[in-house]
Amino acid sequence: MANLFALIASLYRKVKEPGFDGCAGTVIGQELYKLVIIDTVLQTCTQVVLQLGKYYWSNKKAEFKISKAVLVIVYRQALIWAGTLACPILPIIGMLSNIIFFLVTYSIVQTTCKPPTKRWNQSRHSTFFMGLLAATLFLLLVPVSVIIGSETVNLGLTANSTVFCGPFGRCKKPIDVFTQFNSRLPAWLSTVFHWLSSTTVVLPVVFIMLAVLYFQRLRVQKEKRKGHATHIELDQ
Repeated sequence: MANLFALIASLYRKVKEPGFDGCAGTVIGQELYKLVIIDTVLQTCTQVVLQLGKYYWSNKKAEFKISKAVLVIVYRQALIWAGTLACPILPIIGMLSNIIFFLVTYSIVQTTCKPPTKRWNQSRHSTFFMGLLAATLFLLLVPVSVIIGSETVNLGLTANSTVFCGPFGRCKKPIDVFTQFNSRLPAWLSTVFHWLSSTTVVLPVVFIMLAVLYFQRLRVQKEKRKGHATHIELDQ
């Protein structure tokens, strides 16, 4: 995560330099696009070389480290969240990357790994990984919100102050694209969008989602207690 923030800071300094030549949005999108591709290639090659090499060298199966694989996916998801605004095709590339990573990891586990000696606590680990993913999302909200809602970074900026590029070129802020798009819609459709984005709709939806999450948590806790009781009965 520190590497990702360092990359975002370096890209910010690059596009704000006086001698910058090019489209800011294109440069940021290309860098994050290349980073996802390189991460996919490196992780795949590392998995194949290290795991298969260790197996064929020692002829012994090892336990699969699921935490390492999940952290790779969390990091890649962070790259996708950070770069989607400047590179809209990045979610598709990320999906293909995760499919490749899954297929390679599945083949390696089937070939070189043995069952774990200690039972994996799915509930506890899933909560930790989902919390880590949520923390990553909240941390990335800061730089992404700065780009979307302020004039600090103009994704359509070029070396020529009179020439702009990309879908955000004629907007002071990326969020202004929605305003321009909404102004070109028919009156009834514009009214529908305005109603959907109003507090009358947004607040109830947020409270409903929070209520669903709360009751889902209660259901999981209930199932966990039931499972614990079942284990105690089996041990007796």
